[in-house]
Amino acid sequence: MTTNIEVTTIIQTNSTSYCDELGVLIGLSRLPGESSDSYIKRLKTATRIDVGQDYVGLLNELTLQLGLSISKLISLTSRTGNSLTVEVALTGIVITDTLTLATQTIPIVNVDIDDAWSWRLISDVVLDINTGVIATAAILGSDGPTIKLARQSNTLTVFNQPVSGQTTNLGFVNIITSSVLFNIPVPSYTLTSDGILTFSAPVLANTTITYKRLVWPYSIIGGDISLISLLDSSVFTMAQGLNGTIVYQIREAVQSIVARDLSYWGK
Repeated sequence: MTTNIEVTTIIQTNSTSYCDELGVLIGLSRLPGESSDSYIKRLKTATRIDVGQDYVGLLNELTLQLGLSISKLISLTSRTGNSLTVEVALTGIVITDTLTLATQTIPIVNVDIDDAWSWRLISDVVLDINTGVIATAAILGSDGPTIKLARQSNTLTVFNQPVSGQTTNLGFVNIITSSVLFNIPVPSYTLTSDGILTFSAPVLANTTITYKRLVWPYSIIGGDISLISLLDSSVFTMAQGLNGTIVYQIREAVQSIVARDLSYWGK
């Protein structure tokens, strides 16, 4: 028996678009049901953010691959008008006035009576900041548990930035002048906090400078994903429960790792 199928209309369909081809080159696949516009935005983001092997790079890479987001969660304003340093870790948020050196520490997680981490709300943290004398804060977006807060610092290090000639604009403000290091000896110099570097004579070729700078104004960021490393000193500090035992979440993490790594483990 022979079956004849008559084709009256042929519809040409492209299974791959140009943005999908670009995604192959970048190593970022389209998510199920993701529109081309959203996919293109994600591809653009992938080309301009750090996706290295450190904490920031891993957080960015997972966020990109899973289609999640990182955003500003808490805005900060200095009560004195001075710039502030901000450090966020599992041990809490530490805010310091750079001139008065007044410091406030706000916990983000507590250990309950069952030796388990109990995450506070972002609104609780904001309330604590606002009762202090260093800063005021406001929630940006919706409230949620503080596990959303990323580990972060607004003090950044710039490594081996090339300098040449006698005057260089480093391109950043709020530079911590006491942190400056050069790779080779240089003539005497002046460096303003807004990044103007002036030498008494032209520097040698291949001169580089390493320094710390403060990002201010600053908002605390976080998102839909949280990373915790057992090598983080703040995790070590918070891993012990009220009775000297290891908190529940760390016990679970260690057991999961041991199940995959059969090498020797000891206390």
